[in-house]
Amino acid sequence: MIPQYLTALNRLVSADILCEVDDPNDILKSMLTQDVLNTCNNNSIPPHEICLAVGDFCMIFRNLSEMDGLANNTLVRIAIISAFCFMVQTLAIAIPQTIFKFRLHFGKSCQLRRTHFPLQLSTSHEDKKRNQLC
Repeated sequence: MIPQYLTALNRLVSADILCEVDDPNDILKSMLTQDVLNTCNNNSIPPHEICLAVGDFCMIFRNLSEMDGLANNTLVRIAIISAFCFMVQTLAIAIPQTIFKFRLHFGKSCQLRRTHFPLQLSTSHEDKKRNQLC
């Protein structure tokens, strides 16, 4: 059996934009570059970059379809990964990227909108080793 961290990795990045900025002169927007926005994180959303492989176990971040068992904090196994959606084993449902919004820690007048997959990689020992390779 091939270890999970040796399968092909897919580097998935979010699309981050600044929204709801209380800045009529666009000074904050010019200071907060894309690199700065990509480093902003919140516990309720996925990070800017996720490295996934088919077969990885992940936690769902959002209630997507409780009827199909895709509720918040559900453990799923990745079956197919594409640029804009993924599929999990046992379900024939394509799960698209989701929009997440959160206030930035350094200014409550700014809000970040992150479009990304509603997943977080599980933290098993093999996953930690594999993430070091990504």
